[in-house]
Amino acid sequence: MKNILITGVNGFIGTHCYNYFLSKGDNVYGIDIFPSDKKNCITGSITKNLLESFNVSFDLIIHLAGSGSVSQTNKNPLEEEKNTIGSTQEILNFIKEKCNSAKLLYASSAAVYGNNYNSRINENEKTEPFSTYGIHKLKVEHLLKTANENLNLNICIIRFFSVYGEGLKKQVLWDFSNRLLNNFEKPEIQCFGTGEELRDFVHISDVVRMFDFASNLESTFEILNCGTGVEKSIKSILNEISLNLNYKGNLIFENCIQPGNPLYLVSDISKTSNLGYKTKVKFEDGLKKYIYWVKETRNNE
Repeated sequence: MKNILITGVNGFIGTHCYNYFLSKGDNVYGIDIFPSDKKNCITGSITKNLLESFNVSFDLIIHLAGSGSVSQTNKNPLEEEKNTIGSTQEILNFIKEKCNSAKLLYASSAAVYGNNYNSRINENEKTEPFSTYGIHKLKVEHLLKTANENLNLNICIIRFFSVYGEGLKKQVLWDFSNRLLNNFEKPEIQCFGTGEELRDFVHISDVVRMFDFASNLESTFEILNCGTGVEKSIKSILNEISLNLNYKGNLIFENCIQPGNPLYLVSDISKTSNLGYKTKVKFEDGLKKYIYWVKETRNNE
């Protein structure tokens, strides 16, 4: 049984992590700027003093707090930089002084790789983010690497590709599903981008398994990709959603590249596979579950 702290506990990934580790019998605590009815969770911005108020020696800290999207960061870059980088520094100060043996898992992003690739990307590739969101994530990675080298803290950085699943109410799957359902009788639906962008979608159940897997690695510093290694074009994904919802119209793409939106982000999973981690959910199966959840959510609103 571990004492586990999850920052950003009320978010999409945070909620799934909270429920997963709770179901394993761990003592799970959380912090978020939004109020929660989850047990052992407090509300507020992350500061060393607020973390100390738990009065718990944590074995594992899963750091999810901060911006979750390119668009959100573009709207409030200075605030999001403070949330993303400042909160991490507070956590590092807390670990250094109060629970030096804790393992820190940081949710980074494939956005750190930038827009330079047209084949699967491994963890050793050059990082040249071209979105503010990716730049913030990479700054945190550098901060964590320095903390590991200078303070000997136990850290694992996980670069997530396109996370999806039940409970996600933003990004392309949610946005397009709702646009389609709201315009179901129209003969055509306008779609952003070119449709040729390639992505690697990983289901939330595999994401929480990755956190569990990473928490048990013996290495004191790792950078890991979290994806499936399977590329999907946005056009093919939207077509699959249309098929699942029985939409008979046409999808028309605007053929404009969205700012900060790479053309290719697909993971090389060789490293995690060699370490013993493999995803379980095929995208087609995960998408069907997600579409069912979207319809049920709309019906219950």
